[in-house]
Amino acid sequence: MNARSPILKLGHLSTINQYKLMSQKQYLKMLEREMQKLNQKIDFKILRGEDYRKEARDHKLILRKIRFHTRRSFFQRLFPLRYRFSF
Repeated sequence: MNARSPILKLGHLSTINQYKLMSQKQYLKMLEREMQKLNQKIDFKILRGEDYRKEARDHKLILRKIRFHTRRSFFQRLFPLRYRFSF
């Protein structure tokens, strides 16, 4: 495997090839793990009184990706599943 292999870059969130190699469920699970690690890092920096701007920016990016991949369509929001097929 070379240095550009998407398998080696699982921690790198902007790799598009990485998304092609895994299912959406796996991708969301990976994002959630990254979010947990980042939250822990932010918490420690807050406790130490350190600057956490970079981590806050990364947190916002991961959150945006999670929301993008879990969003529902207008129809799904307008008519929840229990009301779609009731006669």
